[in-house]
Amino acid sequence: MWVAPFTIAIKAAHRSTPFLPTLTSNEAQEDSAALLRRLKATQRDLERVRRRSLQFGTGSSGGRCDQRIGRFCYWYDDDEDWTPPPDNERVVQHRESFLARLDSASRIIPADPWVAAQRVRYLVEADRMDHALQATADCKETDWWCAALTGYVRHHIGDFSAADSAFTSALLLMPEHQRCEWNDLSLLLEGSARGRYRDLECGDRDAFERRFWWLADPFYGIPGNERRSEHFYRLVLNAILDESASPRRMRWGNDSREVLMRFGGPIGWERRRLTGTMSVSDASVIGYHRNGGRQFVPPPGIFDDPTKLIAGEWDIDPERARSRFAIPRFARYAPIEYQAAAFERGDSAALVLSGGWVAPREDADLHGEIALTLVPNENTLPTVAIGRYGTPLQLRVHRESALVSVELWNNHDSIAGRERSWIDLNQRPPDEFGVSDILLLEESDSLPETLEQAIPHMRSNLEALPGERLGLYWEVYGVESSPEAMQFTLTVDRLHKSFFRRAAEWTGIVGRREDTVRLRWNESVSSSSGSSAFAVGIQLQDSMSGEYALTLTVSRSDGAEAHSERRLVVPH
Repeated sequence: MWVAPFTIAIKAAHRSTPFLPTLTSNEAQEDSAALLRRLKATQRDLERVRRRSLQFGTGSSGGRCDQRIGRFCYWYDDDEDWTPPPDNERVVQHRESFLARLDSASRIIPADPWVAAQRVRYLVEADRMDHALQATADCKETDWWCAALTGYVRHHIGDFSAADSAFTSALLLMPEHQRCEWNDLSLLLEGSARGRYRDLECGDRDAFERRFWWLADPFYGIPGNERRSEHFYRLVLNAILDESASPRRMRWGNDSREVLMRFGGPIGWERRRLTGTMSVSDASVIGYHRNGGRQFVPPPGIFDDPTKLIAGEWDIDPERARSRFAIPRFARYAPIEYQAAAFERGDSAALVLSGGWVAPREDADLHGEIALTLVPNENTLPTVAIGRYGTPLQLRVHRESALVSVELWNNHDSIAGRERSWIDLNQRPPDEFGVSDILLLEESDSLPETLEQAIPHMRSNLEALPGERLGLYWEVYGVESSPEAMQFTLTVDRLHKSFFRRAAEWTGIVGRREDTVRLRWNESVSSSSGSSAFAVGIQLQDSMSGEYALTLTVSRSDGAEAHSERRLVVPH
């Protein structure tokens, strides 16, 4: 993706003022204002050298503009082949000279926020992270700004948990009006949610913001909230760039801030010649953003009522996303498939999961991880189970209504995927009659008698081939200690049949197609623990193809019934 000025060409200057040597003892006598003026002039020369050394590329043409924000044009293009070129040697030399001057200045005017910020900015740019962290430790400015700079460096390193903590400290230490501005979510919101938020007074926004950041956390299985940390990282960068030079040679403005807050900062730059000219100076500067940007900000409908969230409904890569964030460790996202099921355990529940990539990866077992997380609300930490790719997981949780997130990532290949949905684990009292989810199993020599025996044989998706044999496991709850007769009915019916076809089959006008499995049997059931486990094996018809509903009905002698349904896909 690119960001380019929407206005006419920016012409590079042809004269470069020589860099000054490191501050001498005589210069140390200058007052701080004069010193800052000299440092800012030096910085402008550095950025002028950078601008003149930028390569010419073939970035998005000016023929269209996906998002126009003030002077800027933003394109959603993802160019997976583009990577930032190494810094030009002249840029490296000028940057090192400028850093030396900043180091000296930090000893003369240690309380100056501009000097502290620019030291951190250019040390991070030079990938000298240890020195950048030391610079934040040397920071003598107000405590909140030093904490914010620490968060900036920690975030850039990828230590999101430590960055989140540093930004939280900064928010607690800064003045109230400043905290209100930094917490403001207006640029990230859209639709009715934005209107409701802006109608709130600053002091009344806490609950809204807590819910927002809870839902916006990209991966609960990774410590820290990467998206929240990125928000404050961008705010620090905005403060740094507000009074400093950049490759664009443009004054920082509200449109610059909006592009930054919605889409992040560029990871590299190129020049593009304007149409009809071959002049090197007549060029537009284009900034590239990191590949893999996604909209982790919750859509209005999900934000308003997370309990309505169904698996597959949250698209993190919508067309013309309001905002984007690319986690550095994940350049790509891929669809995942999985099977999850819940089983009651008194006042708690056992969630089990097995899953993987829709398109299997050869090295997934070596490098991939899978996480099952559950979090009931914005005031509760997630309960998390993490394992190696291909290994079923079990998570013991309280019986409550909560958001479930299934997450996969492979750091070796820089790829990730996730799926979220809402689940209610407390629909019925623990001792009430009911039936669990149905667990799909691979065919084995014997059927499991307990959940622990069933888990190793879980299928990693909801698919089975025509004619394939598969096992099913479930549990019945509210079982009496004395034997009672129960009837079990198990059907596998194709979904999306027309009304007329279903009516004709029901009346007997036509026979049922050979794409249905139907079983019915009676058992005498009793249990001292209040629950009983069951497993059966079934074989699908060779003619089956498409999407099916696997439905289990358990009937008691008193007429009470309990149902459980599982979707099953039989590929063509």
